[in-house]
Amino acid sequence: MFGISQLQPPDKLITAPGGNAIHPAGIRGTGTEQVDIATEAANALLPVLRDTPQLAITRGNGPGFGMVLLRQALT
Repeated sequence: MFGISQLQPPDKLITAPGGNAIHPAGIRGTGTEQVDIATEAANALLPVLRDTPQLAITRGNGPGFGMVLLRQALT
């Protein structure tokens, strides 16, 4: 049986932080809040970036994107 310390990180990895990770419930969505949340997400990804030569970061169609569409529809 392999232990965690024996696992090798992949050479390539795609990560997609979900909408709730970048726009959690209960925030107003101010610029300061968005910067703080983006900073927290980036810090969480730093260990992965150090160990993975090719890291792609993308996003899904989460609540942040949905809210943008809703605002556009309402105007």
